[in-house]
Amino acid sequence: MTSVAALLFIAIQSNADQTLQPSIVYDGAGFDDIAGGLRRGSTYLGTLRLQLTYQRMSGLSAFVAVLNKHGGSPSDFAGDAQGVSSLSAPNQWRLEEAWLQQNFFNSQLSILIGRYDLNSEFYRLQSAGVFLNSSFGVGPEFSQSGRNGPSIYPNTTFGVRIGYRPVKSVVMRAAVFDGLVLGEIAYLYRPSGREPPRDIRFRLGRLAALPPYKAKVSLGAWHYTNSGQSSGIYVLGDQTIYENGARRLAAFGELGVGDARADRFTRYVGTGVVMTAPFKSRDQDELGLAVAAARDSGQYNIQQSALGTPMLKGESTLECTYLMPLTSHLAIQPDVQYVVHPSAERSRKNALVMFLRFEISR
Repeated sequence: MTSVAALLFIAIQSNADQTLQPSIVYDGAGFDDIAGGLRRGSTYLGTLRLQLTYQRMSGLSAFVAVLNKHGGSPSDFAGDAQGVSSLSAPNQWRLEEAWLQQNFFNSQLSILIGRYDLNSEFYRLQSAGVFLNSSFGVGPEFSQSGRNGPSIYPNTTFGVRIGYRPVKSVVMRAAVFDGLVLGEIAYLYRPSGREPPRDIRFRLGRLAALPPYKAKVSLGAWHYTNSGQSSGIYVLGDQTIYENGARRLAAFGELGVGDARADRFTRYVGTGVVMTAPFKSRDQDELGLAVAAARDSGQYNIQQSALGTPMLKGESTLECTYLMPLTSHLAIQPDVQYVVHPSAERSRKNALVMFLRFEISR
């Protein structure tokens, strides 16, 4: 990634019409396995992100993020496969993202190159971003596919992404990584008016701070050219179904189909509802309820039902969460998840787990 750093240095030194903004984001979470799973117990985990964003009037932008993950692993207690915490990762410092992007034709076309988290744009829903379970970021049929998985947290890789907007409401994206190609087409309905610029700060959850929308439908497909050449598709939908002042109710759905020949999970369904401003005095709060259900490929995990018909094993998680921004730089989020058949093991007790997560940004 030295070439990306060098290009960023040259761009900063040679242009006056530019902005350079550093940012620090710390996410921490206290976790407790209340019942079931592998074992009872508590742990703490956190991530520190050091970020630098560069933007130029001509449409050139760059982003660098260095990440430190520390603490325990909640899934060591819950025993689940989908990942009850989206913060879980090996404990280490690493370069998370480092990319350059150039926009052309009034931002109708953009090209990005560098170390890049594809979930900042692909397989992404605004409403699902508030939830802490990893499956509401990228479904397990894709996130756990291939030899090392796709380029998402915590294993990002070098790639090239091209984005094209033929009309205002339609976005087409394609990306190429080492051994992985994927594409997505999305329809988005946004309120009229100028779109706000991308904010480098992250909200609790995986929301990448892209311009907000009222409705989104997207279709994506991916294919590994190595690791057994597995493939998959996904369909996403997110819709504001009620709005009155600050109060808003949105519903979302996710459907992913993986490759039973090469990957553990072959089907994923996620759905949920999110209410903004559930109380009059808390206009920025969000209350969410969602379900994530993953099914094994069936290669080695088929059971017989009472009627003698094949039945795929799977894991389902019900999550209830409440996000409370206290200031512009601090938010807390209590979260409860109930995992049915953790890791698709029907002999394993269902797990009830709780988080208290917080985020500090500057």
